[in-house]
Amino acid sequence: MSPHGTFDVSVVVPTRNRSRLLRATLDSLLDQSAPGIRFEVLVVDNDSTDDTAQMVAAYGHPDQIRYFHEARRGPSYARNRGIQESTAPIVAFTDDDCRVSPSWLARLKSMLDLHGDVDCIGGRALPEWPCEPPGWLTTAHWGPLALLDYGPTPVRTEISRLCLLTANMAVRRSAIERVGEFDHAYLRCQDHELQVRLWEAGCRCLYDPELVVVAPVEVGRISKRYVRHWYRQTATYHARMPPKVLFELSGDAHLIMNVPRFLYRRLAGETAAWMADVCRGRFITAFLHETRVHYAAAYLMARWRLRHTSGPQGHPA
Repeated sequence: MSPHGTFDVSVVVPTRNRSRLLRATLDSLLDQSAPGIRFEVLVVDNDSTDDTAQMVAAYGHPDQIRYFHEARRGPSYARNRGIQESTAPIVAFTDDDCRVSPSWLARLKSMLDLHGDVDCIGGRALPEWPCEPPGWLTTAHWGPLALLDYGPTPVRTEISRLCLLTANMAVRRSAIERVGEFDHAYLRCQDHELQVRLWEAGCRCLYDPELVVVAPVEVGRISKRYVRHWYRQTATYHARMPPKVLFELSGDAHLIMNVPRFLYRRLAGETAAWMADVCRGRFITAFLHETRVHYAAAYLMARWRLRHTSGPQGHPA
């Protein structure tokens, strides 16, 4: 292992059975226009059964690309192994199907240098479509596709509704040491849960639109069935997080059966809007309201189940 201080940025790439896509990711990382920036790439193989190990070994660049096998399956285990093996004061993350822009490393390093009070930075995750997306698939549903675009202006994200993705994110090592690594219990929403802890600890995050990665969208995700399932599953993981931080509630926020009371009104309002749009033939907006109903209903049910195990802040003790 290289001593601490050898590199400026450590890039962690978890992977499982995607050797063909991983090669394009590594190509984009080694094709960086980042003069003067020393960086390492840590490929964490999350128990692949394909030729990932052989591909990385044959790829070359052993001084810059390091390979690790992590047998415990789950993205949090893989990312945490990368954190533990990394050496730089900045730990960056991308996925094994992403291609980072040529200025990616230089941009994240310069922005963190410029904004000394920012502990976490991230940017856009843009799609490479396998086909023409259907009309209902607006940017409002980019979350289920692991895509993100909050617009052309940098935004501070101390507010939880602007969540950065580990497909395109970097965190100071000092912040990770302060709040801890990714939570293994989260098979989804690990990035959001980590940022909730960062916000609770008073850390600041920044969305920078100049930080760009591109990823192919899986055909199987371009379906209403998948999108509905994603909203329901995401809600069950959000239910484990402290609602005060998740929904930016005031200190005296009132819970009814372990659920913020405004969510009952939201569920009723979204249900009414869904039915009204269906009756009027406005099917694109109807589907948006429908997904919000799926999310709110799943969240309520998950919080009800957790109410006997919740701590004083309304989240699991």
